[in-house]
Amino acid sequence: MGFIPDRLRNRLLFDRKDYDLLRIVTDVLGREDLSGFKHLLTPYLHPRGVKELAATQGLRIAYAAANLLGSLEIGKAHDRLVALRALQGEVMNAAVTHLRRNTARVLMQIMKELVRTEGDERRRLELAHDFRMAATSKPRIVARLLKRYHLLMMPEDWVQICFDNHVHDANTKGRKSATHLIMDAWIKGIRHLTVIYYNFVLPSVAEELLQAADIMGITVRVGIEFTTRFHDKPVKIIWVPRGFTGPSDFLNFLREPAMADFMQQGRSLARLQEEQILHVLGEFNGTILPDFNAYFGLSMPAPSVEGFHESVGAGQASLVHLGKYLHSMLLPHLNARFAELQAEYLTVDTPEDKAHIEGLAEEMNNLDAESIVDDYLDQIVSPEMNPEDPDGAFALYCPSQPPAALINAVATLRVGSRFILNLFGLCASDVLEILCDCAGRITHLEVVNLKNAAMGNAQECARIAELQEVVNAKSVIPLKRWVLGRMAQLDEDASPDAPERRERMARILQAVPALHAHYRDRPLRTSLGSDSTGQSCRGHGMGMVARETLPRKVQNDRLGLSEDQHGAMVVGMRIEPQLLFEPRESTHPGMNALYAFARRYPALRFVGYKARRNFRVCEFHPVAGAKSNILIMGGVKKGCGNNFVLEKKAAAHAGQIPLLQYMNNLVRNTLLVAAGFIPAFLTFALTKDWWVLSWFGAFIWFAITGFRNIIQSVLGGGGFSRTPLLKWNNYVSWSRLCESLFYTGFSVPLMDYLVKTLLMDRTLGITVANDPALLYSIMAMINGVYIMTHNLIRGLPRQAALWNLLRSAFSIPLAMGMSSAVGWMLSPGDPAAAAPVLQQWAAIFSKLASDCVAGVIEGLADRENNMRQRLRDYREKITQMLTVQEKLELLFPSEDVLGMLSDPKKFVNTLMHRRSDLANAVIVNSLDFLYFWMYQPRGRSALTRILMELDAQTRQIFLLSQYVLLRKREISQLFLDGLLGKNFSKGLAFYLDYADGYLDALQREAARTQTAATRTGPRAGS
Repeated sequence: MGFIPDRLRNRLLFDRKDYDLLRIVTDVLGREDLSGFKHLLTPYLHPRGVKELAATQGLRIAYAAANLLGSLEIGKAHDRLVALRALQGEVMNAAVTHLRRNTARVLMQIMKELVRTEGDERRRLELAHDFRMAATSKPRIVARLLKRYHLLMMPEDWVQICFDNHVHDANTKGRKSATHLIMDAWIKGIRHLTVIYYNFVLPSVAEELLQAADIMGITVRVGIEFTTRFHDKPVKIIWVPRGFTGPSDFLNFLREPAMADFMQQGRSLARLQEEQILHVLGEFNGTILPDFNAYFGLSMPAPSVEGFHESVGAGQASLVHLGKYLHSMLLPHLNARFAELQAEYLTVDTPEDKAHIEGLAEEMNNLDAESIVDDYLDQIVSPEMNPEDPDGAFALYCPSQPPAALINAVATLRVGSRFILNLFGLCASDVLEILCDCAGRITHLEVVNLKNAAMGNAQECARIAELQEVVNAKSVIPLKRWVLGRMAQLDEDASPDAPERRERMARILQAVPALHAHYRDRPLRTSLGSDSTGQSCRGHGMGMVARETLPRKVQNDRLGLSEDQHGAMVVGMRIEPQLLFEPRESTHPGMNALYAFARRYPALRFVGYKARRNFRVCEFHPVAGAKSNILIMGGVKKGCGNNFVLEKKAAAHAGQIPLLQYMNNLVRNTLLVAAGFIPAFLTFALTKDWWVLSWFGAFIWFAITGFRNIIQSVLGGGGFSRTPLLKWNNYVSWSRLCESLFYTGFSVPLMDYLVKTLLMDRTLGITVANDPALLYSIMAMINGVYIMTHNLIRGLPRQAALWNLLRSAFSIPLAMGMSSAVGWMLSPGDPAAAAPVLQQWAAIFSKLASDCVAGVIEGLADRENNMRQRLRDYREKITQMLTVQEKLELLFPSEDVLGMLSDPKKFVNTLMHRRSDLANAVIVNSLDFLYFWMYQPRGRSALTRILMELDAQTRQIFLLSQYVLLRKREISQLFLDGLLGKNFSKGLAFYLDYADGYLDALQREAARTQTAATRTGPRAGS
């Protein structure tokens, strides 16, 4: 599209709503004080409830993301959790199609990037457009955006085996807070996570992590990594406490005196490590910095201890933090010096001078935080203490106790434990000795650590995986042979320490029966982790997933795996698929009765039950990396360095915005309709003799499709019983309508010319006159195949595509009936005389019949979708309502709370003085129920269904709690005080206008529900 002038391109790009969304996000981020939007995070305000009247969905998501990403300081955990809960609720309620979770993931990712992108207005506009397109939740768009933002499509039933057993947050060496880490893990699709801390973990840190994981539905474990000594090597042991009934039980364990004392020792180790880091900083300032400045021509002042402490924040001081801090201090001076080099480069003429400047610029470009650690800070650390460790963590402090001593110390805490041996710098012989020394108490081997693999510190992981298989073998013979083979290798080894190592192997040979017995009944298990911190340019990001648990389309994609990714994965996973059968449910009571009937008879149980799949991990086994079924999700960052390039060459048309991807929606929809209308019009104009069909056939064809789409949308949203506050066009998706018109336009030459004229009439001789049943049957079947094909191309569910194929079968008798009726009207005495006219209209009859059936089927599908969403909304709100009711019962242990609810004035006055937050929660819940009833499609039908489902007590709580809406003065004051922020006028007017009518309707609905309940008898559990 490079031939399009820039001025015209700018007119064709982006929508007004894209600019509106960007303006909203800019407004949110531009406020130093975000408290004016704080009402958007009120826990009891539902994303589809009354707060829709106060702020758009884009503003609410932007504020939640900004609040979450902007509160990384210590002490902001509560704010982060509130923001995460609000953000999760908003994005999970944004989708209107079956891709609920995948839409939410891509929305969260785009908004996260939009909040963080500064200065580049074009890029921000692209992100705003992507966000709005993702919010449509169209399958094809969601799939494209997931790929664009390097996310894998996950199954919507959320059964993927996706995990990472070794990651870090900002409380160690990571970049992200615990809440931010959990959010990013959920965006990636990770379901199981182990977060590792060094030496100790604070209860407050663990509490934030566990609460964030609970919000996002992620299973999370806390691991504590200790450093021990094995002969002359540092050994990392990760301790994962286990056996707790829930998060609160684990937090109570962390606060127990014995555990607190143990963690205090870990904090002492961290303080000692910090002292060592400060020593390194002092040495850098005194010995390296002067030479550094002289070599590069800089004037960088000595970095301060205070600045370093501020940069570490909540983390534990390490060389990684120090390298990052020094780089941040150095970068402004490098930028200034590089500008001088660029100017100098343009003036020098000799090749030698140019080569010198180019070499110096390349060195400056490569001088990132990790190279500062490798090239400068590691020199200060004594090489005798640690010749290999890239982080320097073990060289700075390496406790002298062996692994067994650490395990003995942990055993005094009387808690279930997993001990994971990190294979950093260990060979297979070392691992076997440690297993033997620890007498079977090492429960897992971390055979895959992506950071170790990237740094070259895990060369024997494949061999260790094979050793693990030998240890877990049913017979002791393979283990004995492995030890004998290792002894034979040491006999031929000429290294100085070979005799000593062979002697140790000989002792292990005598202990082989005991070692094998330890793992006979409880096998040595496998742990896989990325060791990701979110800061490294060399290591992979977090996340691994089993290929078989991904959607089939994703499984067939090679996912761009590189050879280094294959090399890191030395094991495969054996997956066992499972099918769980659950009672089938519908939003229609009649269908539920049919399902219940079918469940009584074995032959019909497939009708009454639906299968839900699941996967179980059976075992890990050694495998070549290229053949592993475990995919690494996190890539390696590209473009690391300082982006210093002496000569930047601008490519032609570089940076142009893709026109088709970011085209204005109005232009796009117009082009879609035109592209479909042209072949339809030409087909009728060139093949019909009668002027009505020749000139107006395409308009008739399009009118049938357009009217059908509108009718099915309106009926799906509520039909004649829909809320009076929504007009008919509020239910219609105009983008969906334009897509339908595009595809229906190409069905005209297919159905009318290729099928009816060429195939049926001229080739097979089948017409309305001689065989109308066969004519309409073949046309209906081919039309059904065409519809199913473009449904699959558009990414619609296979079930919907199949129903569109079956609808054609239902349309055959209807098309024949229409044709016969029109023939009789044209020639009552001799219907056969109307055959020439009917032959010309045959395609339109088939089309009209098909769309009539589609209007019913897709209207019911839209109704089902709207009902499912409303039932989910009501159930979420009723859960919140019952939570508040439980708190009220505990607040008034000797009072009849239901009796208090029956007197709204007394209830509100009493609660406002005792617990105003609970009073506000009751009011907010009632306002959301009012909004559901008045504004949301199928809100009234869904409430009728919900009232029938509730037991008598819950129904009474619901009905009585709604009468708090009678307290107009108190609720009006709540709006004025900022319940919905400064933009309260619409919400207040809505409440004052419709609360009374809603309560009257609710009384009538309750009476009907009570009558129906009396007729059918008491419900189980009532």
